This record gives sequence, structure tokens and C-alpha cells, in this order.
Amino acid sequence: MKFFGDITQIKEFFSFGGMGGIGWKPSARHILYLAIFLCSWVIFFAYSYGYRMLEARLASALNRGATQGILVDSPVLEGLIPSLSAREISLNTDKVTLSLENLRADLHLFPLHVTISCRLAGGTVTARLEPNSFSSPFPLRVQGELKGASLPELIAGMRRELPVSITEGKIDLRMDVSAPKVPRNAGSLSGKISLSLSEGRLRHGLPILRVEELTHIRGGTEVTLSAGNLRIESLSVESGDIAFEADGNLRLAGQLAQTSLDLKAMLRLPPERVELALLPKRTRQRIESQGKVLLRVGGTVASPSPSLMD
Repeated sequence: MKFFGDITQIKEFFSFGGMGGIGWKPSARHILYLAIFLCSWVIFFAYSYGYRMLEARLASALNRGATQGILVDSPVLEGLIPSLSAREISLNTDKVTLSLENLRADLHLFPLHVTISCRLAGGTVTARLEPNSFSSPFPLRVQGELKGASLPELIAGMRRELPVSITEGKIDLRMDVSAPKVPRNAGSLSGKISLSLSEGRLRHGLPILRVEELTHIRGGTEVTLSAGNLRIESLSVESGDIAFEADGNLRLAGQLAQTSLDLKAMLRLPPERVELALLPKRTRQRIESQGKVLLRVGGTVASPSPSLMD
């Protein structure tokens, strides 16, 4: 009987207006709580949808890259603010073979930028990419650094035979460049790049040199990119008493072989290390009297045209 009595009381409660019957009205605090609850759910669903969209775009990009010879091993997208990691990214094309190991890319919101770290040819790479916005990454600024990379390993990845055989050498690189759009070649970039080489060693087949192997090679270069022009601020390479220095401009074209040269260079060659009989008369006289020659280099990268300077 008690059960049926309780049911009767509940029916009476709703028949007399429920909570309205006892004068309850929602306050501003209740409306605020409800709004916060609804907003949190909207944010949650929007974030989940955005994350799924990002995963789908990443999968699509990986599939497109695979068709172009870019393979990614064990990609992982994780974190509240998404970060990407991969065991290895390998690039295998007709021109180059390259492998990036232990790659990690992290997104930062304030200010908006992406940081990248990985290993390349035994060295470490760190980079910072500052896109224009989420919707439009360009113009894009890239600041990066490569430390302690093995030059022989990098050269081995190039599908092109060189006139020399590089057996040792470590390189460091720094760059701070900007791209107004997707870069198709270096002509669309602007900024500065510096490169240094230490403890290099190479063997060559040049008949004019009496030594077959150059050791303890060191050098460096600083270049400025602007509007399709590459300005070599300084370039120096030396191995003992043999040295080369240059500065000047390269006018970049669609292909490297078509890039025009306008350089001033100095080549130091001690007479005892050179087969003088193989040199032109004026060049031989300069080396015998001064131990060096001053050159002006024109033409293109594929067909340079050196000439003596007074």
C-alpha cells in the first residue's frame, strides 16, 4: 500500500505544476552553467573532428609521398597539441637518396611555429618553421642548423659521379631563409646560408697536381639569396699550402647547369706540388713567380670560363 501511496504523491506533484508549483525559476548562474556545458561539448566535438581531419590529411600526404619515393617508417601523431614522430623518412629518387632518422615535429601556438629535429648522415638537424597562418603557410620563414654531418655519406646519396673521391669530412650548416610560395628552386628563396667543412680528405685524378690525395681539408662559405641571385660573400677551401678563395655572384636559373657565374678567385699552388709543364705559359709564370694566380670565372656552372686577372 505504501508503494501506491508514493505513486499518488508523484502524480500530484506533476499535476500541480511540478517544480513550478513550488516557485522554482532558473537563475543566471544556472544558465551560465548550462552555457559552459554546451560550449565544452562543442569544443570537444570540434577538436575531435579537427584531429580526425589532420590524421586523414597526414595519411593522404604519406600516400602521395610514397608514390614519389618518400617512405615514412612508423609515423605517429599524438598529443593535445599535435606532434608528429617517425623512426625514419627515406627519399629515393632518380637524383638523390636521403635518410632522416628519429624525426620529430612539434606544433607551437604562441607564437605559431613548428620545430623539427632529426638525424642526418650521422649529424643532428634542428629547424624552426614560422608559417604565415594555419590556413596559409606562406610566406614561410625557415631557420635551421645541421651539425656534424658526414660529407662522404651525403655525397654517397647523390646519383652522380664526381671527379673526386671524398673519404672524410664533417660539415656544419646554418640557414635563415624565407619563401613567398612553394619553392621549386633556390631562386624563390631569400636569406642567408653558411657552411663549414672540417677534417676533409679526398682523392682526385687531376694530372696537374703531384699529390694524389689532399688531407686535413677545411673551409667555409657564406652566401646571400635574393631575387634569384646568389651572392657568395666568402668561399675558402685549403689543404696545407694549397688553397682556393672566391667571391662573386651566381645568377640562378631553372637548372643548376644553366646558372651563370661571375666570380673573382685566387688559387694558391706551390710550384713544387704542380706539374708546371701541363699549365699554360702565363699561368706557369705566375705560379713560378708568385705561387698563386688570380682568376675571373664566367660562363655557367656546366661550362665555366676562367681567365687570368692582372
